[in-house]
Order: sequence, then structure tokens, then C-alpha cells
Amino acid sequence: MKIPGNISYFLKKKQNIRLPKYFNEYILNCSRIPKSFIEADKYRKELLQSNQKIKIQDYGAGSKKFKLDYRIISDIAAVSGTNSTYGLVFHKIVEQFQTTHLLELGTSLGIGTMYLAKASENLNITTIEACNQTYLFTKNAINEMSLKNRIDLINSDFDTVLNSEMLNDKRFDLIFIDGNHIGGKLLDYYEIIARKYSMTKNIIIVDDINWSRDMFKAWEQITEADNTKTYLNLFKTGIIFNGYDLPTGHFTINFVNNRNL
Repeated sequence: MKIPGNISYFLKKKQNIRLPKYFNEYILNCSRIPKSFIEADKYRKELLQSNQKIKIQDYGAGSKKFKLDYRIISDIAAVSGTNSTYGLVFHKIVEQFQTTHLLELGTSLGIGTMYLAKASENLNITTIEACNQTYLFTKNAINEMSLKNRIDLINSDFDTVLNSEMLNDKRFDLIFIDGNHIGGKLLDYYEIIARKYSMTKNIIIVDDINWSRDMFKAWEQITEADNTKTYLNLFKTGIIFNGYDLPTGHFTINFVNNRNL
């Protein structure tokens, strides 16, 4: 069994008080739910009722839960889809900071994609999914929700896309890294994104930093490399703010009224 890397989270003093008031009263407050999020969450709830099966080809560290290649959509949504509590935080970040260009590594069924897309009509999304059947399922869902003009879904692996010219020199102010789950690969993706694909002012969300000791070690290396940024450890997810009017440093954060931790 893989041991979560972020055990120290439970031992550290939480530092919410170091953040601006709006972070605690709105962004991290799970009792305040905008209507736009409720609309986005309908998609996740629909997937949780689906008995459709698709064949999965995994390009990363694999799954801790699934052993078979053929998986039921409802199971994928429940296990691998973006947690609604964290999705709410991501949704509010788009609202608050008015990001306009998102790069997502790891579309899966598009649950996280929808949480982000529904937060702002001004957000244009480029999202990458390597598994062909997952790509086809999610592409169909995007078309049905009339979001194809704002969401560019690429069927390829992360390395191929990031190390080629497939993104046509695009720059992004929001990056969501939600795939692979190998510490060394996370460091590679973070480095090339920071160097080649990030706007000067940017937010990077790193999901599953507690997936393993390897992933958490990579997260720690990222936070120690540059003390001019703001690093938030929300147990499952790490969020990096670069160029915003926020206190710099590494903060262990708890959610307000969060019942899922």
C-alpha cells in the first residue's frame, strides 16, 4: 500500500489567519456556494448515475482503486473525479482572480473542467487527456453542454504536448496539474510550464500532493525553490500564486466549515 506523503499536514498549525479576509470568508468557506457552482456540480451528479463502461489506458502512476481496464463511469467519477469540496475552491479562485486562460493536465471525465469552466464565461480552457475512450466520452459531454468554443480538448500525453509546438506558444494564467502522480514527472511538468507556458502572473493548482511520499516530496521541492511565491497546502491539493498581492511563503491551510477532511 502506498503511504500518503502529506501526514505532517495534521500535525502542523493551520495558518488561515495569514491570508486575506476574503480567502477565509469566501474562497475557503464551503458553506458559501455560488449558483454557478451548483450548475457545474450537476454534471458530476449525472456521471455518478451512469452505468456506461469505457476502457481505460493509464499513462501515469496507475490507480490505487481500479485493477481492470474496463471501468464504469460512475465509479470513475466517484474515485478519480475532482472532489466537489476542492472543486468549489477552484471555482471560486477563477471567480476571485478572473483568470482567462487555463491549461489542464488530466481531463478525465471533465468534472474539474466543468467546475472551472462554469466559474467564468471569459475562461478559455486547453485540457489534455491521453486515454482515447475517456477523451471521446468527455468530448461528447463538452459538445452537449455547448462549451466546445471555450474548451480545447487534446487527445495526447502530457510529455508529447508540452515538449512540442502543439500549444502554439500559448501562455496561461491558471494551470491545473491533475494527472500522472509520479513525483519526478510533476517536477518536470512544473519546470516546463513555469518556463514556457505561464503568464507572468499565474496560479498553479497541483492535485494529489498527498498521493504518495514521492508526490509530496516533489511538492516540497517546488515550495522550497522560490520564496517569492505563495504556496498553500490544502492537504490533498497544493496551490501556488505567483505575482498576486498575497503574503509569500508556504502556508498549511484548513478549510472553513469543511466536512470532508
